[in-house]
Amino acid sequence: MSRDIHFMAAIERTPETSQGSFDRWIEQWAATMARVPGVGPVAVNRPIRADGSDLAPAPWSALVTVPAEARSRIAIAGSSPSDTLCGAPSVAASAVWRVRSDVRKGPATDIGSPDGTRTHGLKMIAWMRPAPGKSAADCATYWSEQHTGLALRIHVGLAGYRQNAVVECVTGGAASQGSERGRDVFGISELHFATERDFRERFFDSDSGREAIYTDVPHFMSLTASESGIYEEMVFEVTA
Repeated sequence: MSRDIHFMAAIERTPETSQGSFDRWIEQWAATMARVPGVGPVAVNRPIRADGSDLAPAPWSALVTVPAEARSRIAIAGSSPSDTLCGAPSVAASAVWRVRSDVRKGPATDIGSPDGTRTHGLKMIAWMRPAPGKSAADCATYWSEQHTGLALRIHVGLAGYRQNAVVECVTGGAASQGSERGRDVFGISELHFATERDFRERFFDSDSGREAIYTDVPHFMSLTASESGIYEEMVFEVTA
């Protein structure tokens, strides 16, 4: 199991910014950041569209993951240099978390390139909020120690599974109104499927497996307050 500290920034575009132009802007930002010495790989997750529509509702326009060393680059300390992410004019809201990333099955991403490499397949990304009456800490523990084994056994189509446990929620720079939306998130899960067919047909191993997941999830996650969407990933990385 691989475990690292990252920052994850969820970004919501302004209404006047199209998803296409937003995607192009954020790809340019990621490519620039990946070339900064010491920053390391930058992952950009974008909503998947089919015939102009998302395959599933996407609560955020993008989710960006950067190594902890890139903290200042996403303006989570209140600074606003020209290359920051959350303070850009096309960003309406943002929420940023420092997370402990545990790869439970993987690798969940491909090796990146300076101009971005699209990871094969798709991801279901969930922003998880605590089950009613339970603390975030207790829910995170149950998710990590109890639910993981069941998920790996039942979700037979998984190519990768990354659990991002929230260590802290921090402000989102100039567009910090989204940070309130992120304060009660205790974890961000990334379920990676190699193909859309695997996602649609092999999400569960059986009807009884489906029932087992639906029975277990309410022990740690609110089904009404949590959010999820289907995304594709681009990895930007300068390798030696």
